[in-house]
Amino acid sequence: MGIKDIYDARKKTIKHMSEEIYGTRLQGFINRLKKPSRIIELIAGAVLMITAASAFSPPDTLWFFSGMAVCTYAATSGYLGFLNAIICSFTVFAAFPFADVLQQLLIGSFTQTSKDFILSYIPLFATMPIILIISLIIRSKRLKKPVFSIIRETDNIIRISDPLFERFYPVHGFSTFIQIGFTSPAIKNARSLISDFIRFANFCDKQKAIPVGAKFLKQPDGNTDTELYVYTDDENKLEDIKKYFSTNNESFLLTKTEDSTWQKYIETVLPDDITVQYEYNRHFTERMERKGFDLSQTKRLSYIVSFNTETEAQLCIENASENGLTPIETNGQLIKKDTTSLKNAYIVTLTLESKLGIERLNINSRNVIDYVKKFNGHLRHWILSHT
Repeated sequence: MGIKDIYDARKKTIKHMSEEIYGTRLQGFINRLKKPSRIIELIAGAVLMITAASAFSPPDTLWFFSGMAVCTYAATSGYLGFLNAIICSFTVFAAFPFADVLQQLLIGSFTQTSKDFILSYIPLFATMPIILIISLIIRSKRLKKPVFSIIRETDNIIRISDPLFERFYPVHGFSTFIQIGFTSPAIKNARSLISDFIRFANFCDKQKAIPVGAKFLKQPDGNTDTELYVYTDDENKLEDIKKYFSTNNESFLLTKTEDSTWQKYIETVLPDDITVQYEYNRHFTERMERKGFDLSQTKRLSYIVSFNTETEAQLCIENASENGLTPIETNGQLIKKDTTSLKNAYIVTLTLESKLGIERLNINSRNVIDYVKKFNGHLRHWILSHT
């Protein structure tokens, strides 16, 4: 297994996580459209189209295609992202001259001037689908790259890790664990330290090495003890990494360990489930409060847990009700084999009713983690249930 396999698996995983949140096929499409801003966009687009068709004779193509463009943006932004949805909707809008010409042909007002304009317009319009295709290719490549999470472990410790990597390690062939340690000056704030790590991660990507995380420990004097972690498949790459830090740091300590089982990743880099879930819960409640959401409401929450064997997953299901948890089916199955993971993993979805305050969410997370650990399980994440 190489880096390309990890990239491909990461893209599949992100798609699968999106389906967990919104559902699949038509249900997923409808759930994405339920966002208030998208409902407003759909209504605005429909009003423009209806007005264009009913208030003008013949229908006003400019208004009509403006409405179509707004609806297209609302329908595609949940799938393609902001930029691609803008390009897609502008492509729809840019088609209105063709409808205008067709309308002229039908009512007999087509002229040589119209013909000259449309012939000169075709090459410009043809560039829009090309731009969209290029943008989609770039987005597809970006989905394969690591998306690092920042975890504030304590007041003076910040960790950076890729939460999806838990599904991929150990990576065969990448058996050399490299740890780089140095002291960052007090003038560097957290944002600057994180930017330094991202630059290092991009460097590793070019070297076909795997950056797996970082740790920043703030000292009383204001300086920060920094540790960066990376796995490589070739010891010769150590020299390239040394050169990278030699040009950026006056002094650093680089250590390497042969670690084919990735035990150092588990011991040094991989954050514990409780820390990850508490951080997720904090971000969730802060985001909901900014939106004015009432966290005292009771909602059904779905906890996505994974197991190494189907037997462990079955034992979890059998004892769930005794612990206030209800297993639900995913695509008609209580236990689903994870096809996005590069190692054996069996997925179970457990639900419970709960309020959404931070204290309650943290209690839920700890209870679920403690429960599934009895069967060697791991809590991946939780979502607001759409069932």
